[in-house]
Amino acid sequence: MFARVAFIGLGLIGSSLARVLRAEKLAGTIVASSRSDRTLKTAQDIGLIDAGYAEAADAVQGADLVVLAMPVCATESVLRSIRETVGPDTILTDVGSTKGNVVDAAARVFGEVPVHFVPGHPIAGSEQSGVLAGKADLFQRHKVILTPLPHTAAESTAKVRRMWEAAGAEV
Repeated sequence: MFARVAFIGLGLIGSSLARVLRAEKLAGTIVASSRSDRTLKTAQDIGLIDAGYAEAADAVQGADLVVLAMPVCATESVLRSIRETVGPDTILTDVGSTKGNVVDAAARVFGEVPVHFVPGHPIAGSEQSGVLAGKADLFQRHKVILTPLPHTAAESTAKVRRMWEAAGAEV
């Protein structure tokens, strides 16, 4: 489904979704950016990612899907850091629990919300956190809410929907 997926953040949600993509063979290459070198090393050691990057801009180069899986309060700064390196056809999605401030941040950074941005929110979680807490079945039988904007590309929304459905989620 995707040639290269870049995760920005590998906590419970990001690492669980990366496990799904790996298990279901939905991505040729999976890379990630994290503030923690230890997280990136662990993720590589367990075969979750193919490469890790300290800088988000390096991770998103050549990605056809970018998953924003860091705290919502970091959205604007992360989007600013990747603005020049994310491709014009790259699908962007997030897993944050709020949408208004995420969409507003995207509009501020890009001048308008990119046509391939598909806001999302998986209603799933655990009391555990971190890359090792992730589980490929975390999203099974849980809801995922996608909130595309009126101008969001239908094919981008459809691909993100198929990804979540492959995770066992009800979209």
